[in-house]
Parts: sequence; structure tokens; C-alpha cells
Amino acid sequence: MTLAESISPTPSTSGPIARPRGWWPILALTAFTAVASAAFALAFAHNPSLAFGSSTPIDPGDQLYLKLFVVRSVALSILTLILVVRRARIALIPVMVLLAVNQMADGFIGIATHRAESVVAPMIQGVLLLACAGHLIATLDRPLRRAAIGSWRS
Repeated sequence: MTLAESISPTPSTSGPIARPRGWWPILALTAFTAVASAAFALAFAHNPSLAFGSSTPIDPGDQLYLKLFVVRSVALSILTLILVVRRARIALIPVMVLLAVNQMADGFIGIATHRAESVVAPMIQGVLLLACAGHLIATLDRPLRRAAIGSWRS
């Protein structure tokens, strides 16, 4: 099976592309996290005091970081939503891991800026996404699982 066949948007009733049980909750969680990540990034872009505190002046380095954060979060969110709509399991797994790392980075930013309210939710979302990616790997048949894991090793 080629990668193009595994990304095919048409669902199959048998074989390695058949939708396993538990697939839709994973898609819903992934889509929700992608939308939430983009929404927070756009909120920070609109009002930087949300990210850095209202009394702290924003220096040019922080402004550049904020712009990169917004671009990264929105781009990952759009890519994730495209893959969710296409039900591309193999391609979605590394993107879910990237989105989880992005969410956890948001939590570490909350730790660095001493904003406890912005730590817990991104960390929980990141851990849930990593668990969902592991579940997707477990639901793949053996050749696809080897292909998915092998692509990360190289």
C-alpha cells in the first residue's frame, strides 16, 4: 500500500484503512485542540498582555516570538484539521505529536511567565494528544505500524 492510498479520503470497509473503534473521539479531541490552539494564538496576537502580563512592557524579541507562536499554532491547526477531515491516520500521527509539543510549549510559557492559569490546560491537552497518537499507532495493522514508527526513526 502506498502513502497516497493510506491518505485516501474514501473510507474502506476492510483492510488497514478501515476505521477502527474509537476513531471519532480521537478526531474530535484532535480537532478541538487544533481549534483551541489557534484561538489562543490569535487571542495573544490581538492582546499580547494575555501572554506576558498587563504590567510588563513587550520588547521586540517578545513581539517576534509572539508572531512566530501565532504562525506556528495556526499553521499546525490548519494542517491538523485538513488531515482530520481527510481521515489520514498515518499522516495525522506525527502532526498530532507536533501539536502536542506545541501545546506543552504553551504550558511551559505559562510557567516561565508565572501565569498558573495557562499551564494546566495546555499540558493536559498535550498529554491527551500523545496518548491519542499512541492509540492510533496501536490500531494500525503491523506493516503500517512499522512504516509509521520507522518514519520517525529516520
